[in-house]
Amino acid sequence: MPAFMMIADQKQEQGTIRVLSTLIEYGGNTYHILGVTALANFPQYQPVFLSTARNFKELKDADKLNRKPDVVRLYSVPQKNEFSSCFTKRKNANRTLR
Repeated sequence: MPAFMMIADQKQEQGTIRVLSTLIEYGGNTYHILGVTALANFPQYQPVFLSTARNFKELKDADKLNRKPDVVRLYSVPQKNEFSSCFTKRKNANRTLR
């Protein structure tokens, strides 16, 4: 399966981050996998980033393929409300955030 990997550094206000960017062509689509960490932590995380990209394959597990997605509902609230009050007037106020 065709793939392309590159490493890039980006200077930030709090220091430099390093990105391992992987592009994988599969089934007529291009998938982009990013591994991002502080430059100093990159040697620790690089094996995980590489393993994730190298183990990319077609998903065949029926349990994962047949899941229903979570539903996200957006509501407008007045700017000056307390965060917790946003949930008290809604039908599903007893649900917790995940």
